[in-house]
Parts: sequence; C-alpha cells; structure tokens
Amino acid sequence: MKKLVKNRFTLVELLVSMAVFSILLVLMMQFFSGARTLWTANEKRAAIYADATVAMDLMSQLLQSTFYSDGNIPFAIRFAPAEAEKKAPRADDEKAINDDNIDGWRSEIYFVSNSPLELSKGGSVRYLSFQRKTDAGDTTVTRNVLELSVFSDSSVEDLKFDQCFAPFGLDVSSENKVDEARDYLLTVFRRVSHPCLSNKERKVVLRNVTGLKFTPINYRGKKIDGEECNVLPAGIEIELSLMENEQTIRDYQALAPGDRNDFRLKNEYTFRRTVWLGDRTHKFYE
Repeated sequence: MKKLVKNRFTLVELLVSMAVFSILLVLMMQFFSGARTLWTANEKRAAIYADATVAMDLMSQLLQSTFYSDGNIPFAIRFAPAEAEKKAPRADDEKAINDDNIDGWRSEIYFVSNSPLELSKGGSVRYLSFQRKTDAGDTTVTRNVLELSVFSDSSVEDLKFDQCFAPFGLDVSSENKVDEARDYLLTVFRRVSHPCLSNKERKVVLRNVTGLKFTPINYRGKKIDGEECNVLPAGIEIELSLMENEQTIRDYQALAPGDRNDFRLKNEYTFRRTVWLGDRTHKFYE
C-alpha cells in the first residue's frame, strides 16, 4: 500500500501569507478611502457649482430685463472693496459670522426690472437690489448670504414707491430729482429711517457668500472705473465668491491674518459672468 502524504503549510508560510494579505488589505482600504474622499469632494464641488449657476442665472435674467428711459429711472452700483485686514470678532459674540472676519467684496446694485418672474406681489415693474447681507443687527436676515430685495407698489405706503419714477413727486429741484430718487431708494433698501421691507420682499438666493462684486463696463467691453455708478452701463460683470459651508468660514475666521490668503485659495470658489444690457451700439451706453 502507498503511504498517504499530507501537504501542510509551515508556520513561516502562514506568517508570510498573512503579511501579504494584510498589506493588500491596507492598500485596498487606502484606495477605497481615497476614492470615497474624492467622490465626496466632487459631490460638494458639484453642489457649489450648481448653486452658483442658479444664482448667476437669476441675476443675469433680472439684469437683462432692466427697464430704463434715457437716464430718468434711478440706477446705482455701490462698491465696497475687499480689505486686506479686518477687525477681530465682537467680544460679546465671538462665533458671529460677520464682515469683521470676511475679506470680500460687498458691492450693491439697484435697478428697475420688468421681469415676468413672480418675485412678490404688485405690478410687473419693480425695483430690485442684490446685496451680500451681513447685518448683525437684524436677526431675521441670515448673515453672509446673497440676498435679493424687492421694492414694489405692494410695499407699505410709507415707502412711496410711485414717487421713485418720473416725475418722482419729490419736493426737490428738477435737476436733482433723479439723484434724490436714487438716494431715497438706497435708503429704503438699506432700511435706514424707513419701515423695513417685509420678509416676503427679502429673498435669500445663496448662502456662505464671501464676496459679491458688480463691475460696470461700456459698450467696448472696458471696465468703468470709479467708486460708484449712477448710469445704466452697456454691461455688468458679476463676480461671486463663496465657501462650502459655515464651518469652513469659521475655520477661516480662526486663522491668523497671514494664513488666510492660502486658505481662501484652497477653499473659496469664485465665479464670473458678463451680462450685456440691451443694444450695445446705442449712444446711451457710450
């Protein structure tokens, strides 16, 4: 009879195979972990791009429906440039997200639109304003958001909407009526010494906004310099910056001023778009 020979693994072979298996397992875990991190990052990036696209589309559509009449309708862009350094948070609210901690543009735009969008009650012609809100004194407004404000004939009577159109009805000299109406509008939207626009007339378009800039350009495509713009330009370049979430902004706030620039480069997303308003060859745009 033949003797049966049983093949067995030696202890050394078992240890070697376990070591190889462990190495392969670690490599596979690292691969899947990296793939998961990349997938999550791409999903977050896609969400940011989607939100920014919606905001840009809304601003573009409303600006392209701007209503004007030979300069007799108030229009304004106000610039609030980014600053290299900001103050520290208020002592009574160290966690507050406010402009003392965010270095970004805070431009404001005010214009009349006859857009068919259902923005609020009232007629089809409305004054609109896009701003980056950081008003810590108003708890009804989420800070660091892109906000659309709507001023229409359905607003409270004390705001005198009908007096913001020619002949304006304001008790001022004729040559200053447009300027006075423009200043009045800015006062209404900024809610200084006047009743506030209702919550229904203030709409949050996008959150975690760290920069908003409107730059007027002429019909040649050249940027118009200056601290403010009071005449409807041929076009407007929109620049919108945002971060992923509030926690990212808080992490940014906690950094020393010297470390913030690198953090912004890694965590801030900036989008730009140029919107042309009407006929670029019209003399009104020159």
